[in-house]
Amino acid sequence: NAAAAAQTQLAAATRRAAALESDVEAQTQAAAGLRRKISALEGEKGALGVAAEARLTKLASEKAAAEARCEELRRAAEAAAAHTATHSEFQDAATARLAEVERARRALEGGRGRL
Repeated sequence: NAAAAAQTQLAAATRRAAALESDVEAQTQAAAGLRRKISALEGEKGALGVAAEARLTKLASEKAAAEARCEELRRAAEAAAAHTATHSEFQDAATARLAEVERARRALEGGRGRL
């Protein structure tokens, strides 16, 4: 009878050991799957990092080009303002000269009328 009980206990222990081995195998497979997912995510992370760096480099280049264009436009605006100021000075001088000529013409006409 004791032998039968020991045999039953041995069979139960053997089943528990087989169940534990099966559980360990399943967990090992799950761990391997998680390692593959982690590896894939790290690859994606690396690719995203490279893409982000490329985008930042492109944006920095575009910013530098925009700043250079702004400086070019600022210089052009200053040149236009200087040209306008010079043109205005010439226009003022021409207007003053015309007024002087007109005064001289009137003076001549006034002098002829007295003659």
